[in-house]
Amino acid sequence: MITGHYLRSTGYYVNKVKLSEIPVGTSAVLVEFETTPLHLHLLAMGIGPGMIVKLVRRFPMHGSLYIQIGNRHVVMRSKEAGQLQVTKAN
Repeated sequence: MITGHYLRSTGYYVNKVKLSEIPVGTSAVLVEFETTPLHLHLLAMGIGPGMIVKLVRRFPMHGSLYIQIGNRHVVMRSKEAGQLQVTKAN
């Protein structure tokens, strides 16, 4: 489900979608993530809002997602990727 969201830092409305819902090969901009231990781990790795995220591969049976964030390659469970909100990259 895509929803409109006002992004205060830019002053524009953006369409958000969960990272787990984008097609393979799609690049998107990380808009926000839920406040969980996962977000602390991502911030510690230098990953935060505004970064470009690309879904490289989706493993079968609702498994893990292989994503590229900046120059990092990360494997993440689909459930965790669902906590990350992204919008279409230009």
